[in-house]
Amino acid sequence: MNERHGTGSLVRRLFADRRHLLSIRARNDYGGEHDLGNEAMVLAHGNSNRRIAFERVLHAMGGRSVRRVICVPYVSDDLVTSTVLGDLFQAPVCIWIMDDQNIVVNLIPDRLMREALEKAKLRLATHPEMRQAYERKFGLRFRLLPAVVPAALIRLRPAEPSLVGSGARAALVGNVWSRAWFDRLCAMVSDSQIQVDWYGNHQQPALGLTPTDIRRLEQSGIRVHGILPERLLANRLSEHAYALVPTGMVAEGGNDAAMARLSLPGRILFIAATSNTPVIVLGDEESSASRFVRRFGIGVTSAYEAQAFRRAVGQVTAPQTQAAMRRSAVKIAGTLSSEGVAEWLFESVDRGEPADDRFEELFPRGESEMQDSGQ
Repeated sequence: MNERHGTGSLVRRLFADRRHLLSIRARNDYGGEHDLGNEAMVLAHGNSNRRIAFERVLHAMGGRSVRRVICVPYVSDDLVTSTVLGDLFQAPVCIWIMDDQNIVVNLIPDRLMREALEKAKLRLATHPEMRQAYERKFGLRFRLLPAVVPAALIRLRPAEPSLVGSGARAALVGNVWSRAWFDRLCAMVSDSQIQVDWYGNHQQPALGLTPTDIRRLEQSGIRVHGILPERLLANRLSEHAYALVPTGMVAEGGNDAAMARLSLPGRILFIAATSNTPVIVLGDEESSASRFVRRFGIGVTSAYEAQAFRRAVGQVTAPQTQAAMRRSAVKIAGTLSSEGVAEWLFESVDRGEPADDRFEELFPRGESEMQDSGQ
C-alpha cells in the first residue's frame, strides 16, 4: 500500500485521490506509510475459520456498507477478506492478479483461490502470461489490466539523450528481488566496465544489503540513488540511452524462476511510456519481461554475462535501433496512461466485463490462449 514496491505504487496511482475508499491489508510490509483511502486498516485472519472471519470483518466495517470490492491478492487473508465482504454486502468482487502466489509460487491454497475466483464478478491479470496461466489452471476467463502509468508523465515524442553509445551510463530501474540477482548483477557490471545508475529500493528487507554490499555496488560501477519521485525518475530516465530491468532465470526453478516466468515488472511499462528509453532485460528469453519488450520492439534481452551484456548495449545504442525502439515505445505510451482507468475499472466491475477493449487490443490473445479460454 505504499511507494516502496510496484504493486503499492500502482494501487496508489489509481486510487489515492478517490473518495469513499476503504483500504484493507493483511499485514505491514516495506515500511513507510499505509494511508490509502479515507481509512486504511490491517485485517488478518490467520488460521481462523470462516465464521470467525465473518465476525471479524463485520466488526471492522463498523456499520459501513460496501458497493464493490477490488482485491489484489498477495496472501490468503486478502482473498478471505474480499470473499467475506462480497458475501456480507452482496457486492461485486474483482480479483486483480498482479503477483503469482498460487501457480508457480504456491502460497495461496488452490481451494481458496478457486472459491474466490469463482465468486468474483470480474477477474483481471496484468499481462498475457499471467492471464494464460490462471485460465489454464482454473478454467475461468480473465481479462487484462496492465500496470498503467501516470497520465501526466506520458511522453508522446521520443526524447534524445545527450549521450548515445557504449559510453552512456545505464539506468537500472526497479527492485532487485534476490541475492542471486544481486550477485550476478554486480559481477556482470564489473566485468563489462559499464557505469550504472540504480533507481530502486536498495533497502528492501528481502535483499538485506549491508554497508559492505553498498560499497561493493559502487566498486562494481553501480551508483545507488534510491527511490525517486516518479516525475523526477521520468526526467532522469529521459537522459539515459538505455535502461536495465533485472529478472530471474526461468530454467533454474524456484522462486526466482516464478518471478521471471509470471511477473512483468511495471517499471518496464513506466520506462516505455514516460521516457521511451530502450530496455535491456537481464535474464532469459522465456521471462514475461523479455516477451513484453520483444512483443513491442522496445528492447532486447541479455544473460547475466559481461560479453552478452556489452553486445546488448551495442545493439540498443546503435543510432537506428535507438530511434526505432523509441518510436515503438511512443506507439503504446498513450494506451498505458492511467487517465480514467479507475473509472474504467469501477464500470468494468459493475458490468462484469471490460468497459471497453483498450487493453485486450493492446495484448490480443494468441491462438493457444483463444483455445484455452473457449473462444
